[in-house]
Amino acid sequence: MTEEKSKFNLTQFEQRLTLLSDGPVGAAVSGGSDSIAMLLLLANWCAKNGRALHVATVNHNLRADAAIEARFVANVCAKLGIPHETLVWPGWDQRGNLQEAARNARKTLLSDWAKQNELGSVAIGHTKDDQAETILMRMLRGSGVDGISGIYPIENGDGFVWLRPLLDYERQELRAYLTSKNQDWIDDPSNQETRFDRVKLRRILHDITEAGFSTHGMITTAENMKRARHFLENALANHAQDICEVTDAGSILIHKEKLCVAEPEMRFRLIAHCLKRISGNIYPPRLHALELVDAQVLLGESTALHGCLIRQASDDRVEISREPNAMPSQHGIKELFDNAWEINAVDQIGDVVVAPVGENGISQIADWRDLGLSRYALMATPAIWRKEELIAAPIAGMCNGYTCRLTWGYHEFLTSILTH
Repeated sequence: MTEEKSKFNLTQFEQRLTLLSDGPVGAAVSGGSDSIAMLLLLANWCAKNGRALHVATVNHNLRADAAIEARFVANVCAKLGIPHETLVWPGWDQRGNLQEAARNARKTLLSDWAKQNELGSVAIGHTKDDQAETILMRMLRGSGVDGISGIYPIENGDGFVWLRPLLDYERQELRAYLTSKNQDWIDDPSNQETRFDRVKLRRILHDITEAGFSTHGMITTAENMKRARHFLENALANHAQDICEVTDAGSILIHKEKLCVAEPEMRFRLIAHCLKRISGNIYPPRLHALELVDAQVLLGESTALHGCLIRQASDDRVEISREPNAMPSQHGIKELFDNAWEINAVDQIGDVVVAPVGENGISQIADWRDLGLSRYALMATPAIWRKEELIAAPIAGMCNGYTCRLTWGYHEFLTSILTH
């Protein structure tokens, strides 16, 4: 390889890294060329900027060679002096779509790992090639502005940032960079299996290129859609500021009349954002589900979606709150509850469980009505339990030495509407 070809432009990569939050950085790395290139680039950047780097590899247990690839990444990390952990998925239960189940499992495993290591950011090695494939896939599925705007370089979710610093680079550029560094990688054989939709699309993109077309047009379309998306998001933020209120119980009240006279696109976007914010999900519900919920809201009916309850709170307000049955329970109070609540105690005695107040808890609190908050919203706030005994429910007015704080509020609700 000539000196000219071995050069790698770091400008765009380092510009992406300015979006990283403070503290240690995480990276999801497989044995593929994209991931290994990201690992080397991140390692150099972290070393220069005094940032700790942690690496995780997900083994989905779908291929015999997956464990070998995880060890390969572990060896590369060992040479670089970077801590590495392999996260193992027990396996597919044969229900639903395999690739979707694997993606969801990967996200869950990485989220848990990031929380355990107190990481503010996790980098993922998606490239310009992945961007083109994603845009084509979404176009074929009939996606709207948000879908066709493609993968975003940064997403907030689960209490930290997902960053994609390689979106400006093609896979071939990254392989040339690795070759210049004498660094090997492992090609995933599943990338050749045509039973997977993304592999089929990859071949379609290859045929398009062979026919004289370029993926540049799709990327340009995505950039155009991003501008439209930013316009809609700013309009939504202004609309939400006018008609929404965040309560102390973590629910959102919406002025119904102003909601109903808004354009359908604005209603769908507002409801979707409320559901994402309250549930903690990165992704919104599908459009068909939003259309059904929107129709029920206009009729004044109650419904549930995305782990949330949507109901008519009064003649002029719609309330969206967390659904207690969709919430977790956890032992002790060391971690954020439901990725939203910070709980503290003066003295924690014995083994306690944090779970929602629920029907059982609200029936044991006599004065909850004095708080001016709805029963449904209060039932979805944290409670401290010892077996069936209610110890405390701070938001519902039963403190007993415990305090509870919602980690997001009205300001975060509005600012999180805007993507980066």
